Amino acid sequence: MPLHWALDGKSKARAFWIGWLSGTIAFTGMMARVVTAMNTYGKVPLAISYGLMLLLTAYLGLYVGLYSAGAVWFPDP
Repeated sequence: MPLHWALDGKSKARAFWIGWLSGTIAFTGMMARVVTAMNTYGKVPLAISYGLMLLLTAYLGLYVGLYSAGAVWFPDP
């Protein structure tokens, strides 16, 4: 619900970026365990593990960004 309040009155592009940022932040918190798994079991260096996790969360944030743009594009009647 707070995301919908943040999108109120925004353009489609602005809504996409707000959604992407909030999705990326949320997924970064949820995917922190991926760094441990890559480093411990995959023997990937820690810096590369964090970089890969950030790429993954930025990609997953696109879904929230697209949802946000769609929520502004097709408002509730």
